Amino acid sequence: MLRRQLSNALAQQKPPEVVEHLEIDARLPLEQISPALLRDIERLGPFGAGNPRPRFLAQGVLVRSIAKMGREEEHRRLRIQDAERAIHEVLWWNSAGLEAPSGLIDLVYEARLVRREGQQELQLTLLDWQAQVTLEGAAPQPQWIDLRGTSPDIASLRAQHADLQIWAEGFSRASSPGKAGYTLKPSEALLIYTAPPAPQVLQAVLRRVKPTTVYWFARLPPFMDYASLLQALIAALRAGMSGGVSLHLEQLAARLAISTALCLALLQVVAPFFRYEGSLEASFRPTQVDTPPTIHLPKALEAQIDEMNAYRRFVQRATLEQLIP
Repeated sequence: MLRRQLSNALAQQKPPEVVEHLEIDARLPLEQISPALLRDIERLGPFGAGNPRPRFLAQGVLVRSIAKMGREEEHRRLRIQDAERAIHEVLWWNSAGLEAPSGLIDLVYEARLVRREGQQELQLTLLDWQAQVTLEGAAPQPQWIDLRGTSPDIASLRAQHADLQIWAEGFSRASSPGKAGYTLKPSEALLIYTAPPAPQVLQAVLRRVKPTTVYWFARLPPFMDYASLLQALIAALRAGMSGGVSLHLEQLAARLAISTALCLALLQVVAPFFRYEGSLEASFRPTQVDTPPTIHLPKALEAQIDEMNAYRRFVQRATLEQLIP
């Protein structure tokens, strides 16, 4: 039963072959590999000539370093970065005379669990690779330009890029130098004015805009600590109530420069102190907003805010190589 289920799943995911005559069983990004998955795959064995071990494809991974290994340096050990910036060690047997990969590549590999010194470890083996190919209709890898620590000349950037999109959050609509991420449009150039709250949010904006040039300014937003976030949220609710307008979750999250998930969690914390019509998860109209007493956030929510702030401080000091998704 397990073999049939896994075989059907692999067959449904089967991609085009990256290298001629090399059969690939499934796309499996490196960040999705787990010991539990590999234990299930091992149950399809024993593997051999008539039952080869599954071959997987990981697209758009980044080669960080390559080192020779073996008594005669006939093998190589690669350090590969996945989409979540985790590093994986990949072995490449008998590769001394072969061209070494660099930059972004599509990787064909095998994965297995091996036992070393009494412990089970993940072992990845490179079977083949190719420089990443941009598929038809897909956005090319953009050029990243570092403007951190400067005052960006927006007028000059607009002169270079007539359709420049500026991603700026944490501002009122009247004072914002740009737009919320969810309102941006496809463009050849993107200025990241505000430091993103999370790498996933950054990736979503890049997918939306599909820029060929990205300017990285990454200014910290005005709301960072728990108290200022809650005060800004209450102020936005009162503004919505006095104006008689509906608030959208994405709009409110952009006003606070946080993710929609964190914004919803904060709304649920202050929900006992205001009344509204509609749905907090989509669109709602505040009808009454009370002055709340001192609010103590749940520890898990404080941890989310701390993680967001840590990421924003990281993007201010990291190299561009570390930041590129």
